[in-house]
Amino acid sequence: MTNHSISPLRLSVRTESGQPLGNVVDVSIDPDTQAVVQYHVKPSRLVPDVVWSPLLIHRHQVVSVTDRELVVDDAVSRTSSTAPTPQPTA
Repeated sequence: MTNHSISPLRLSVRTESGQPLGNVVDVSIDPDTQAVVQYHVKPSRLVPDVVWSPLLIHRHQVVSVTDRELVVDDAVSRTSSTAPTPQPTA
């Protein structure tokens, strides 16, 4: 059996529409399930200057993950322009 795991650290993060958001610098793990709950993303220089602290992207906002990038819902960029920590959508 082949274990094909991907480390999320340092992955490039962009929205579905292609807007770069930054890179994954940390993750929050649920201790009971050992699943990733949130991705901590260091904003790129292209994200508005309003965002200085890491973006917190909930796992439900993730559209896809490859060995090169994390693609998130476009709602993350709409929220990040007004607040530093996007919250999960219902």
